Amino acid sequence: QSFPLLPILFLQVLCCMYPIAQVREPFTIVGYLAQRVPLVEILKLKPEEYEPKKEGKEKATTTHLWTAWDICDAWAKQCGYLTAKAARPDSHRAANSILRLATDGKISMYFRPPGFSHEKAMWASHPEVQEIIELQRLGLPPSVKEATARIQEDPADATFIALGNKFSLLMDLDC
Repeated sequence: QSFPLLPILFLQVLCCMYPIAQVREPFTIVGYLAQRVPLVEILKLKPEEYEPKKEGKEKATTTHLWTAWDICDAWAKQCGYLTAKAARPDSHRAANSILRLATDGKISMYFRPPGFSHEKAMWASHPEVQEIIELQRLGLPPSVKEATARIQEDPADATFIALGNKFSLLMDLDC
């Protein structure tokens, strides 16, 4: 192979370097995304109604372990994606829809630099970070400007500040 396709296909799709329409099996990529981003909470998915098994005197378990297929099924039901003949949830269409949300930026995934957790202080005071903050400040709303000012005042305390509503992009979901 001249181009590494198999090991990093999921990253190529999520970074828009490989077309979603050409992915034969999108569930692995949705699973990869779900391991790194709280998809169930972001998409406001609810598990399918089921009766928990009661065996003997043990309590019934009501926690639901989500698989990529379950996420796609729940998203298909929520958006009304159904197959033509049997009217079952169209999981493949739902998986493509989730991947399109990710590539459009409505579901965001990020990676921190290698060794970031060991060198937080160095990254907080890095000159390029201050430069990026200054560039971001130019076109951001006042609440974000206040948050960036707090970061500049005390960089050690800036481990994570939620800037605005991180779910605001999902308001206009196209199901």
